[in-house]
Formats: sequence, C-alpha cells, structure tokens
Amino acid sequence: LNSEDMVAGFGWSGNIGGAGFKGEISYFHPYRNFGDTSGLVFITLGVDYTFGNSLYIGFEGLYNQLPKDFYGAGFAQFYEGPLTVKNLSFTEYNLFAQISYPVNPIINVSLAGMYFPDVSGYFAGPSFTWSLMDNLNLSLYLQFFKGEFPDITGVKMQQSFNLGFMRMKYSF
Repeated sequence: LNSEDMVAGFGWSGNIGGAGFKGEISYFHPYRNFGDTSGLVFITLGVDYTFGNSLYIGFEGLYNQLPKDFYGAGFAQFYEGPLTVKNLSFTEYNLFAQISYPVNPIINVSLAGMYFPDVSGYFAGPSFTWSLMDNLNLSLYLQFFKGEFPDITGVKMQQSFNLGFMRMKYSF
C-alpha cells in the first residue's frame, strides 16, 4: 500500500437473534491512475454464534476482486510471498467456517476450513491450545491446503501444501 492507493469503505457489526452478523466493503484505487478502471473491491460477510456450553461456530464469505494481471501459481508462492490487504486470497470467491470448543478450562480445540471454488481446493486447519499456567499457553496448529492451479501454459496441476506450527505464548 505505502500511500499507493486511495481507499474507501465501511463495515458493520451487529446481532441478529443472538448471532453476530458483520461485514465490510472496501474499494482500493491507485492514487496515480485515478481515472482508469484498475480499482479493486473486497466484500466480506460473516455470521457467528456461541452456544451456552461455549461451543463457537462461525461462517464467512469473501469476495476478493483480483487484479487483471494476477497469476496464482499455487499455495507455496502465495503463502511465502508478501501479504497485504489487497491479496488476502488467490481466488476470487472464498467460503470459510470455524468451530471451536473449550474441552475443559485448560484445553481448547478448534477446526477451521476454507473452500476455494476457483481452484477446486480447500484449506483445513485443526488447532489445539493447552493452558500450562495462568499466563502461559502451548498451541499446536496444522494447516492442510489442496487445489488445482494452472501452470504457466494453463494446464491445471493438483497441488498440496502442509504445514505445522507449535507456539508457546507468555502473557504479562
């Protein structure tokens, strides 16, 4: 971004029948080329709910207008490259769901998933957090990606990309 774009947008957050409802619309346009059609639109809509037993579920949709010269070669290229608010995803449409549950006061488990219709792909991300002490948590995150991406000649190739992370977090 670095002052390259003018941005306009708005967001909202509310409650409908006990469920959270939120969304955001943003429009980015290059400052230097304001008269052309190179602007990008991003739209998100989401709903979430926490049940009485602390089970949390959430669903979200993202429309991510991709630049005309965008070429998404695959998960690794996207994941390892520089991320900005203008390249939130490598596909135009994305559907996301998450479920989380505190098994007991010191253990929380979660599963997140995203569907990428443009590449017939998905992301699945289970996680586990263990509270070792009042201010010390140990977390394990797994990330599984799978989809079909075109190579430079346009032939679609199946790709998989898997990652695992462990984090120890101290809060003070």
